[in-house]
Amino acid sequence: MQIEYLREFVAVVDEGSMCHAARKLFITQSVLSKHMQNLEKEFDSQLFMRTATGIRPTPLGHKAYSAFCSIIDEYDDFCMQAHDDRNHMSGQLSIGILGADIDRYLGPCIHDFSQANPNVSIAYKTEKPQEIVADLLENRLDIGFAPQKSLEDKGLLSYQVIAEDPIKFVMPKDCPAAVRGYAVPEDIADKTLVVHTIKESTDLLNELVELIVDTVCSRRETIRIAGDDFPAEVVKSRFLQLNSSHIEYVLDRMRENTTYVRNIKKYLLAALYNAPATIDSYYTSLVSHDMYGSGERR
Repeated sequence: MQIEYLREFVAVVDEGSMCHAARKLFITQSVLSKHMQNLEKEFDSQLFMRTATGIRPTPLGHKAYSAFCSIIDEYDDFCMQAHDDRNHMSGQLSIGILGADIDRYLGPCIHDFSQANPNVSIAYKTEKPQEIVADLLENRLDIGFAPQKSLEDKGLLSYQVIAEDPIKFVMPKDCPAAVRGYAVPEDIADKTLVVHTIKESTDLLNELVELIVDTVCSRRETIRIAGDDFPAEVVKSRFLQLNSSHIEYVLDRMRENTTYVRNIKKYLLAALYNAPATIDSYYTSLVSHDMYGSGERR
């Protein structure tokens, strides 16, 4: 039985005439009459009776009218819900990212996606590349953004390169390459280069850089360091003094630390803040120890 037969039956009852109902439904009277006959055969019962003034439903026809109206209403409601589900997704989208990705790559497209799908909530999870890959493989993430090298040969269904990060040559302002505006191999032939060769060190360095950027860009009036609140401008000024020596110093202290660190972010924040003030005395003590002391370093 087709849903249209039910609509036609309701129209015939409402109009009280096959002719008027057929005109309203934009079909011929003969087609409508045949459909009503098929409907009566379906139930093996008479649903209409002819009178001098037109067509009226039988007692069973009255019951059929009420039932068919309810069925039509529920069917139409379901169709609308199905349409909304197709065109308006709902639920949560879990995205694994590396700290800086959200603004550089995802910002515009996430904004457009949210506008088009207001019923979808987006959950970001900041992770290391290997963690993003693991969560994708275990279906804990829907989408992940990570360096291409970390995605290759990991059993993922597919991935797409969306951007490339250039390698930049950082140099003093008085370096010949800086004055010239470009670098050639001779500019770095006899120079000491700082490169990343150990993955764990790279990850930790990325965390330090992200922490420094977050702190310098913070809009808070105060920033808590080692349990004390300092004016944000004071902390930012101290962080802007940091250079590669300070970063190396913090990494050295991390490697030498044997005490369990409960909150690594707070630990690193304090270490970076204190680095400019403590680096000289630290290395001086190491030199004195190596020259005059004995035993292991602490």
